Amino acid sequence: DGKLIKAESGKLVALEKHRTAAQVQMLRTELDASVVDEVLTDAAEHLRNVAKHLRDGAFQLEGQVPESADVTTRVEAWLATLASPLQVAARPNAG
Repeated sequence: DGKLIKAESGKLVALEKHRTAAQVQMLRTELDASVVDEVLTDAAEHLRNVAKHLRDGAFQLEGQVPESADVTTRVEAWLATLASPLQVAARPNAG
């Protein structure tokens, strides 16, 4: 629906662009618990699909930087470290 979603102090918020003649504003809305659960469930499902495709070799690597990097192995290792169930980060750049 065109909204950006970000973590903010352990909660998810949606940001929606609102344009006026003079400026663009980002309107902030905190997501309620049921929407957060839905977002996290959907994200977890997408990540499981990525992991499965990587395991099965069901993807085509178009490139990586640097070329000698083993991006597939790095992504698989990162996916293995994710919390289950997924949790909202306390800050947007958590990692």
